[in-house]
Amino acid sequence: MWSDEMKIRQSLLNLLSNACKFTKDGEVSLAVEAHDLGDQEGIMFRVSDQGIGMTAPQLKTLFTEFTQADTSTTREYGGTGLGLAISKHFCEMMGGEVSVTSTEGKGSAFTILLPRNVPAEITQSTDEHVRKKDDRRKTISKVAIFDTDKEREQSMLEILMQKGFDVSEDVMTDKTINWETDTTIINITPDNLDPFLGKLSELIEKHSRPLILTAQDNPNGPGFALRVYLAEKRALLDIHTWSKLRNFLQNREFNDALIISNDADWSEQLRNITGKDGIRLIHANSHDVIPILNRISPSIILYDSDSSASFDGALFYALIDENRRNNTLIVWANSEKPIIDTFHSIRQIAYQHIDQISSDAEVFSANLIDLVSKDMRLR
Repeated sequence: MWSDEMKIRQSLLNLLSNACKFTKDGEVSLAVEAHDLGDQEGIMFRVSDQGIGMTAPQLKTLFTEFTQADTSTTREYGGTGLGLAISKHFCEMMGGEVSVTSTEGKGSAFTILLPRNVPAEITQSTDEHVRKKDDRRKTISKVAIFDTDKEREQSMLEILMQKGFDVSEDVMTDKTINWETDTTIINITPDNLDPFLGKLSELIEKHSRPLILTAQDNPNGPGFALRVYLAEKRALLDIHTWSKLRNFLQNREFNDALIISNDADWSEQLRNITGKDGIRLIHANSHDVIPILNRISPSIILYDSDSSASFDGALFYALIDENRRNNTLIVWANSEKPIIDTFHSIRQIAYQHIDQISSDAEVFSANLIDLVSKDMRLR
C-alpha cells in the first residue's frame, strides 16, 4: 500500500480509542483486508466493538466537530467529539471514506475504505508539503502541550491538530524535557505537579517566551486560556527586556503599559526607564484596573505578584478578556523568588476564582486556538 502513513495511523488510533472507551465489557477488533473499489484496488480497515452502540439520531451528527452522541455520553465518557471528524477528514484527503453501522446496546463497526495506492498528484502534494514543512521547521511554531492528565492532553492535541497545528505531546516527563518547541501550553490545573516542578522551572526559564496557561478539570468542562510572560522584577528594569516584550506584541503598536503594583519605588524606576523609549506607564492599584480598561486598551498589562494588591476573579477575567480581544500582553512579575514561584502565584489565584473566570468547553477551545494562532504569527 502506498499512502500517507501518519493520516492512516491517526485515523485508526482515533477509531480504536473510541471503541475501547465505549466498550466496558466485550471485545474490540481490527480487521484489514483487500477490497475492490470498482475502478481500483483498495484496502478496508474495520474497527468493531461490543460497546454501548448508537441510535439512528446519534449517527446523524457523529462526524460533526465538537459533537458526541449526546450530552450524557460526554459527561460519562469524556472527549471533545473531534476524533471522528479528524478521521473522516484525513480519509477523504486520501481519496477514501469512513462509514459506520451501529445497534444501540450491542456495539458499532467503523469501516475505512482507502485506495491501495494514493493517486500520484496527491502523493506528490503530500511529499511537497512534508518537504516544505521540514525546510521551514526552524521558523514555524511547534506547539507543545504539557498536562499530567493524558486524556485531557489528548483532547487538547485533537483540537489543535484539527486546525493544522504541528503538535507535540509528552513535552516533559520527570526525567526528560523537550526543548524543540516555540509555543508551549501548560495546564495549571493538576495537583500532582510535584515530580515535575524542577523540570517545569527549567522549561519556563529556557523557553523565555510567553506561555499559554490553561486550566480545565476535564476535557468537556469549563476552562480558561491565558497567554502570559513570566519575568523577574529586576529584569524589567533593563530596557533590553522591554525591547524583547515589544517583539511579543503580535503586530500591536507599543504605546501604553499598565502596571498593577503597590511597590511605588519600583514603579517609579520603571517609569523612568520606559519613558526613555516613548512608552507611557500608567500606574494603578487593583481597584482601578477595570475602570481604566474601560477607557483604554494598553499594549502590556504588568502585574507585580509581590504586591499586596488584592486580586479578585473580576480582575483576573478582565486580564483574560484583554489578552483575547486586544492581543494585550500579560506580564506576571516577582522579585528575588525563582520564576517557578511566579507560576505558582498564577495557579493560586486561578484556583481561588476558577468558576468565575472559566468559559464553557466550546468557548475555551475557540480561545485556545485563537491564542495559539496569534502566537504563531510571531515566527
